[in-house]
Amino acid sequence: MYSRRSEEITRISQRLAGIHIPVFCVLESHMGDPVLSHWIGADGVVAGTALGRVSAYLFDNSAPRIAKSSTTVDAKDDGGSNSKLDQSSSKPSETAQESSTSAHGDDSKSDATLPSATNAAVGGVESPETSPANPDGTVAIHVAEDECDVDKGDDSCGCDSRKFPNLASLFGTVMNYIRCGKSGADPVRLDDVLPGRYTVFASFSDEPIRAVFIHRRQLYCLIGTSLISVYDVDKYALLNEYRLSLSRNAGYKQIAFAACKILVDCMRGSTILDPVAKRQTSSTHRVYPSNVLDFNGTEMMCYYRNVNKYFVQVLTLDRYVSKKVLFSISMPKSVFLVTHGRFWGSDKLVVVTDMLTISVYKYHEVTVPIAKRRSRVDIVALCGGFSDFLAVLMKDSTIKLLHGHTLETFFRIPLYPATFELGWPYTLINYGDIMSFTSDEGVYCLRLPSKVIAVASEWKDNGSSVDHDIHGET
Repeated sequence: MYSRRSEEITRISQRLAGIHIPVFCVLESHMGDPVLSHWIGADGVVAGTALGRVSAYLFDNSAPRIAKSSTTVDAKDDGGSNSKLDQSSSKPSETAQESSTSAHGDDSKSDATLPSATNAAVGGVESPETSPANPDGTVAIHVAEDECDVDKGDDSCGCDSRKFPNLASLFGTVMNYIRCGKSGADPVRLDDVLPGRYTVFASFSDEPIRAVFIHRRQLYCLIGTSLISVYDVDKYALLNEYRLSLSRNAGYKQIAFAACKILVDCMRGSTILDPVAKRQTSSTHRVYPSNVLDFNGTEMMCYYRNVNKYFVQVLTLDRYVSKKVLFSISMPKSVFLVTHGRFWGSDKLVVVTDMLTISVYKYHEVTVPIAKRRSRVDIVALCGGFSDFLAVLMKDSTIKLLHGHTLETFFRIPLYPATFELGWPYTLINYGDIMSFTSDEGVYCLRLPSKVIAVASEWKDNGSSVDHDIHGET
């Protein structure tokens, strides 16, 4: 089974070779002002910082328009792709011509993997040059991975006819040529991939922004543990503010949020806030000492240490349920620290120990990992928003997409120039095929090509059985 899966990963990696995904910085972060709360949805991307700044990149509501991704795929491998977008590769000599016409043709057919809510909310604009969200004409240039998108039958670099109006343009083109080799520069604008506009709702507050989300075109912000602010997304106006009845003597440790609910964890128990309904529910059940790993709206994943052993547990926050502990996992004695944990769908848990070892557990069924793999680089964040694969944010500025059964890496996304050296609480989240992550420089976004998602969904039809406790390195 393991050998067959390894061959499958090799075949998939070969099919996806040459796909380069542009990464865009949508929200900047200042030194000493890290992003503490991060949300993405149909309305856009929102971030709250330690110094109280609330900013957002709001998606346009017009008709969707997807830009072509630079892809070089062999014709014999096109059988597993459901997208015409990824099969239409552009030659270096035709790059400038196709980049100006990427809004037409077959591009409108490549958005099949995005949910209907995203199609209605993530739209396009008439022209990137005339977009109000991009007045200065800023472009993002994707960085090639190991292989460059170049037609092997053409030895020309495709840059003989370029004219450099200023030194900055010359420098940018030279640096991109060094990174990409003969593929030259293929500028991709943010408006071509994720059209929208940048907005600042608040620039400073006395307490950090602990939670942010948008519901029905209203932005909800938790300021510290004492105040909820509500903004109108369309009118850029403050609609309402109301204080919370949370005791300042409770000793709050961690705050997490999911959907429209906010979990405030403290020494005396936990409180779930619902800012939309203006309701809060408190629970006195407490496993002490423990730390919260994840929260899905009704359940909390946490870990605690008893003598010299770690336990990872899933607790229900329903005060009417007498049995609070729904699932418990005993960590091996070799584990020094549980660093990350995520709910993966409705039946799996992902646990990262010592920032290197990933373990997947079958929720409610077995307490031994059904898949396990050790990474060579520190893991800084997890994303369990895809049913067929796991997305992992690495400290070496890459996102790895892991096989849903064996956790083998089948695709890597370089994130230059984002870095992860300051040790902030980084996050990696998604809405449909749009992914967003936080870094030392701010909040970035990217869009996964439909070919990547289509290929990842194929292996679930090839048999879902998998050997328990699979070891290896990725």
